[in-house]
Amino acid sequence: MRYNHSIDKIPLHKRVIFWVTLNVAIVGITISIFFIIYFSPQIKTFLDENFEANLRLASKLGIGICETHFNQLLEMRLEDNQEMNVAFRKQALEEIKAISTQMPNIHMLVLENDEIIKTISLDIKTNKWSEPKKALFKDKVINTKIDNISAKIHGRYFPFWDCQIISFINEKDYLSPIATARRVVYFRTMGVLIAVFITLLFVFHRAIGKPLKELTSATINV
Repeated sequence: MRYNHSIDKIPLHKRVIFWVTLNVAIVGITISIFFIIYFSPQIKTFLDENFEANLRLASKLGIGICETHFNQLLEMRLEDNQEMNVAFRKQALEEIKAISTQMPNIHMLVLENDEIIKTISLDIKTNKWSEPKKALFKDKVINTKIDNISAKIHGRYFPFWDCQIISFINEKDYLSPIATARRVVYFRTMGVLIAVFITLLFVFHRAIGKPLKELTSATINV
């Protein structure tokens, strides 16, 4: 009874504003949660597809470099010249490694005989490869580890030099943008909610609350 009596003492216009505000807040929070739950997986899918497309592009560029240098050897009829093969392969390795400077967060690796790392654009402690071999790639992006670093990788095989052209991105580098995108969705949604909430509160106070207060006061005075 004391609780109800206390509520009765609150002016009618304030009670109306309170209940309207409460309902708007509940609806707004519900909509915000829906947007966050709905859009977060879509953002993750979009970024995953973008990363995978970049990995495939980087591997394709690496294969293109190998083909260009090998074709030059063929044109000069030097494919059987061991010294020229070594020189052209060395040049190709440098150009493949340089791909990572053109594509942020994408690293390049060239694997020889399925186990020897000939070049890599990231500092690691080993020159041995103990993860998936060429048969496992099949032009697919897979998750694996490179020197205990979790990564997404994509590999293409160049048969003439028996080497794998591998592009990869570290787990932290592809998870960070996803987390950032989720935060952006969350804060923007909450920002819109707060702006709408304040606007509705102001409009309601001016259009309904104030006249209701005056009407209540006039009724009490009568």
